Amino acid sequence: MKTEFDKLELFCRVNVQSEMPHHELVSFIARSVGGVSRMNSVKSDKVDISVDDNDVFDAVKSGRGKDRWLHFRYTLEIDPMEGVSPGDYVAAIGILLTSLWSSRMDAVASCDFEEQLPRNVRRLKWARIPGIDKGAAGGTVMTDDAGVVIPATGDSVSSGPRASGG
Repeated sequence: MKTEFDKLELFCRVNVQSEMPHHELVSFIARSVGGVSRMNSVKSDKVDISVDDNDVFDAVKSGRGKDRWLHFRYTLEIDPMEGVSPGDYVAAIGILLTSLWSSRMDAVASCDFEEQLPRNVRRLKWARIPGIDKGAAGGTVMTDDAGVVIPATGDSVSSGPRASGG
């Protein structure tokens, strides 16, 4: 019987924005996934992670725009350990992402199975755009990746026109 993961490439790249020195981030990741670290590598029973400086890190660009994640300080390259089930591998990446977010680090996964990973609610704020209707609401709206308009925290929902996500 085929599973939803059978046709997917299981490699995953995660970009992380952190002020932690490299060696501290590697140790943090090892604790998060229940693994051991050696130099820039972390291995657990489910994941094999290489932690590298991002070649295109840009301190300014990493702080603004919806594509800021491309310029984060670190890049994690994650592969499944031999013999691990795809579901356990994906769950381990989900745990890592949740751990990073809980520690106030921004992290974005780029892989074929992004829809199977936990949703980064803070990332929705990156898509904040000025509201079109400056009437009664006069606030800001946000759009998610599907272009669904979400009122920003503290903003009322306007009955007027709204920005689209595209």
